[in-house]
Amino acid sequence: MSIDKAFTKENLDYNKIDRVVRALYDSWNGISEYTVKVLKAALESENLEELFEEQVMEEEFSKQEVLHIQKYDKVTGSNIDDVINMALKKKSKDK
Repeated sequence: MSIDKAFTKENLDYNKIDRVVRALYDSWNGISEYTVKVLKAALESENLEELFEEQVMEEEFSKQEVLHIQKYDKVTGSNIDDVINMALKKKSKDK
């Protein structure tokens, strides 16, 4: 099977991704909860293009929030998920 056929949405499911992640990294421990949530949403989505555009906007928003917070507090690998989740929660409350 060619690579382009192997990775179509129809051929991709969470179980296959789970096997690959475990083969490469041994577990999901190093992968953020947010990333898993986005992955599951992508697999369930009918409109991947719209989901991609939303993800690009959220990534840019998260980047700007982290840069803003870095002015006042230290952002590290161990707390960056908390910083981003806090910013996203604030954003959804402001809507």
